[in-house]
Amino acid sequence: FDEVGFKEYTKRMKKAKVENWRTIVRDARMHIAEKLRDWKTFIALAEVKWNEEKLADVELYRWGNLIYEHCQNEDLRYQMAQWLAERVIELERQERIRGMSTITSYRGFLEKLVNDLLNK
Repeated sequence: FDEVGFKEYTKRMKKAKVENWRTIVRDARMHIAEKLRDWKTFIALAEVKWNEEKLADVELYRWGNLIYEHCQNEDLRYQMAQWLAERVIELERQERIRGMSTITSYRGFLEKLVNDLLNK
């Protein structure tokens, strides 16, 4: 990975006033961290994204699976499990309000992944 080149790329985007350049940089760094299996950096960037954006459940599920399959750090696994559990609670609340669940709900998948992350 060419860190110097990436920093130049970031500077050019910022100078050109590219819309959402910070998001582009963060997502690229997340991708790099994933490929390098740098789970600490991945989780730190994911947390920023989690706090800034409304994430699709499929993206959270993908993150959770990455951490489950490749990360042995208990603290990072616990943190991912917490995020997924928060989303499960929100999905349950939405289902209570609607009076039903939807066929596209990730609730069951996320619940299982929470348990898997905490019990591996």
